[in-house]
Amino acid sequence: MGVPRLTRHLSLPARLALLVAGTMLPMILFAGGVVYLNHMHEREAAFDRVLETVRGVRHVLDAEVQGITAGLEVLAASPASER
Repeated sequence: MGVPRLTRHLSLPARLALLVAGTMLPMILFAGGVVYLNHMHEREAAFDRVLETVRGVRHVLDAEVQGITAGLEVLAASPASER
């Protein structure tokens, strides 16, 4: 009476398999979600680290170009370059 019609014809191993699948599936989905969120967080952190590295390289290159430009301006203004 209280047993659904489907489970009346299932063997004990089949019922146990359904029980295990029914309890494991939510845990597997939850674990997959946690892994995905962790992956996205790590990806964003890696992107931020690369962006900071690029900014640092840009500042170094800007300083180097300014130094070269200043040196060339001094050379251009020197009387020796007017010959």
